[in-house]
Amino acid sequence: MASTISAAIVGSNVSASADDNGIDLSDDLSRGQIFKDFVVLPWLAENGGENQTLSIPAVFQFPQDVTYDCTLDAQKVCRTDTSKPRTKPMLFGVDISHYTAPSFSFSELRDKKVRFVQMKASQGLRYRDANFAAFWKRAAQFQGDQAVFRGAYHFLTADGDGKQQAEWFLSELERAGGTVNGDMAPGVDLEWDVYKSTGKADHWEGKGANFILDTVHACMERLTKATGKNPILYTGKSWFSAKTVPIDRFKELEKYPLWVFDYNPQRKLDEKPLLPDNSSKAAIWQFSDSARALGAYDGTLDSSVFYGSEGDFKNAFGIS
Repeated sequence: MASTISAAIVGSNVSASADDNGIDLSDDLSRGQIFKDFVVLPWLAENGGENQTLSIPAVFQFPQDVTYDCTLDAQKVCRTDTSKPRTKPMLFGVDISHYTAPSFSFSELRDKKVRFVQMKASQGLRYRDANFAAFWKRAAQFQGDQAVFRGAYHFLTADGDGKQQAEWFLSELERAGGTVNGDMAPGVDLEWDVYKSTGKADHWEGKGANFILDTVHACMERLTKATGKNPILYTGKSWFSAKTVPIDRFKELEKYPLWVFDYNPQRKLDEKPLLPDNSSKAAIWQFSDSARALGAYDGTLDSSVFYGSEGDFKNAFGIS
């Protein structure tokens, strides 16, 4: 199919051919490290290091844990149970970036029952993920029974205008070959804006809720106009606070499909993620940063689940 954003950057302040303006990411923290520092450790401190059993296993294994549910053993550890096939319609996916080794194999994913792959493309106004272009092009090579849905996302930062960040994201998509109608809607990552060089400071803090929300809306609106798809918002309740955006203002973002992160053990047990607003619904739930898909990749992977059929998935993310 023809690219849907080949003209997306026309009239923008960022040129798709201005490759020399881009800087490869190296100062950003991995998602696992962000969650360990800002989500997992605070949760463990609050709960006294409490150990919980998980109905989504602590280490999620593709494809067996996609196919089968688990049962508690004598030690109250949830083990894959081949007598309990999963019956709900659901699609599982992974999230990759420059923290993922280039050896990541797209050809093995469908055999591992991975149905979608979301890839980090860019960050801020000029940072790019060095693996994105190669990953994006390689994913497009597999069709039919080997095909997976592609999704690209941008990490939104506090140091740049939202519309300009969207332009940079679009230019990186274009540099990698653009999108097709079969791709997922673009994603925007709104969470702790932290860097190795600046320690544990979240650069969103002190900017004010109005500034943050204006930045998000400007980015999302530009992406909507460029792609014709409603962008996906990646975020989680634990980021919202009086220092960033009060949780009661999440309603101002409800029109965007929600990709929610929540690794809390008790909610894995219930298979119900914590949502920023109880009246909202998660389109995708990222439940682990330690999934394994041996044969496709030797390392750990961020993993997410979509509850619904393939048709539901396509409708949710503008896939035709």
